[in-house]
Amino acid sequence: MARRKKAGTRRSARGAQKLITLSEIHRKTGIAMATLAKYARQSPRKFPSEGRGRRRRYYPAAMSAFQQMRSQSRRGPKPGGQRGGAAAGLAGRQLSQVGTQLRRLQRRTRNIERSLRRLERLARKPVRIRAV
Repeated sequence: MARRKKAGTRRSARGAQKLITLSEIHRKTGIAMATLAKYARQSPRKFPSEGRGRRRRYYPAAMSAFQQMRSQSRRGPKPGGQRGGAAAGLAGRQLSQVGTQLRRLQRRTRNIERSLRRLERLARKPVRIRAV
């Protein structure tokens, strides 16, 4: 059975530089993983790397680029009281689902009211009894 290599021990194809993962950058710099992932997603050209997806590894020079990007970014909540992060995304999706459900409920209520008005009109009409 083949042994798995330890994360981050991969050597670059170009030279003898040791490539590092976002987790290692997080441990060495103290920058949150979500923030590192966001920076890497927003500006991939600023952070030299090899591989794709979970196998992506960064050159040591990327660490200083991440630190520089962090020093230039604003801290705290976004202006306007909006919150970022996974919790806000989840809350936003849940709010959107509630809005969708509310619209469906309003549409169904209108349909029921329309049916009731139609039944009321029919009930006001005189009843004709035919002899058989």
